[in-house]
Formats: sequence, structure tokens, C-alpha cells
Amino acid sequence: MKILRRLLITLAVPAVALLGLKEIGGTPLLKGTDTGFSWRNASPSGGLALSNESGNLTCWIELKIPISSAGYTASLSTTGPLRTYTSSLDGPDQWLAIVTPSARPQDMFLWPAGATLILVSADPAKPGIPLHDWRVFINDKQPDSQSDAKRRKQVFIVAIVCLALSIIGGILEAWDRIQTKTAPITAQGCIEALIQNVTGTDKLETERMRTILTNVLIKGMKAADALRSIPLTPIERQALWFATRSQFRAMLTVLISDLFTYLGRL
Repeated sequence: MKILRRLLITLAVPAVALLGLKEIGGTPLLKGTDTGFSWRNASPSGGLALSNESGNLTCWIELKIPISSAGYTASLSTTGPLRTYTSSLDGPDQWLAIVTPSARPQDMFLWPAGATLILVSADPAKPGIPLHDWRVFINDKQPDSQSDAKRRKQVFIVAIVCLALSIIGGILEAWDRIQTKTAPITAQGCIEALIQNVTGTDKLETERMRTILTNVLIKGMKAADALRSIPLTPIERQALWFATRSQFRAMLTVLISDLFTYLGRL
């Protein structure tokens, strides 16, 4: 569970990278310029009302819409008519280019901030215009398209999910720390702590003294059985036991005396 919480927390790194970084080493993370291009049905004409959220754009547009022998007309709500022409065919659809009112193809127009571009069918029998795809070609920037916009949306959703999971992981980690209780103090815990404070003349003797005390006091072995595994002569074992027992009893006596002192203050 702890590993899972830590993994969830680490998801904050890709989330922040996806939400905050636009490029790495000069290379864009996502293709296309985000123009905030959007559309809706225009009323009462039944055409399309196009808008962007990136301010003033110098651009020309291509829309993938059904072929119409009657043609289409386009205009900006601020500056008036634009020119439309079929740039290519794609099955039953056409790529309709919207450019400035001039004879030059792909001639960019200024799309002011807040202006709406209205596209209307010249065929009164088919006022509605289904938009199947779109591309916006921008001056001095990468073009934007429907596929690029979908990819940006998918990446944004992934980043939000990663961020949400990392927040959940952080909350779970904080909750676990709050709920973690201090281990209760027991007599055995005190004895184990005292054993770790017993020291001999060297590292080997210290280890032997602590092992003997652990076997006798914690595991309940008899002193003779605990000493039998020590590779010493019988006299040396007795001397080691005497030193171990004396040192531990002295430490335990001091601790008990101090505890009585604190008890008397209550």
C-alpha cells in the first residue's frame, strides 16, 4: 500500500510537465498552434458560426464540408465578406478555403479578437452545414487542425487524471501518517532497550553479552543453555555471565529507582 501511494504521488511529475511545458529543447511537445478554434450552428441562417480564442489571427482557413453546387459565402462580423473556393475534393466532401477577398489563393485575412466568422450555404434547401474537419493556417506559426485539437484535449485529460491521482496519493500518505500511532511502551520494550546499552571490552564481547541477555530475558532460556553456545571455556563463560549480569542488573536498578522517583511526584 505504501509503494502504491508513493507511485501515485510521483504522477505529479508528468502531470505538471504536460500542463506546464510547451516544448523541450526547442521541440514542441504537441503539434500545432492552439487557436481555440470552435464552431456552432448559426441562427437564423442555419450556417456555421466560427470563432477563435487566441486573439487577433492573421490566417486562412480550410473546412471539410459537403460539396454544394450552389456554393458557400463567408463573412466576418466586424469587417465583412471573405472569399471562398474549393481547394480540393475528398469523396463526397470538399475542402473549402476561406481567404481574404482577393484573387490570390491562400491569401491570409485578419481575424480580429472576438469576431465571428459566418459561413452560409447558398443552397436554401440545405441550410445546415455539417463540419467534418478543419485546418487553420497561421502567419509565422504552425497550423492548427481538428486532429491537433483532439490530441491536445486527450493530453490535457491524461494530465488532469495524473494530477488527481497524485493528489489522492498525497492525501492517503498524509492520512496514513496521521493515523500511525506510536508503539506502546511495554516492560519488554524497556528490557530490549537496556540490552542494547550493554557493552563489553570489544565488539565481539558486546555482541555475546547482548545475545546472552536476549536469550535469557526475552526468549526465557536458562543461563546455562544460553552460555553453552558461546565458544569459550567454562570458566570464561562464567566470567562473561557474571560481567553481563552485573552490568545489566546495575542498569536495571538505576532505571527502577528513577521510575519510583517519577512515581513519587504524582
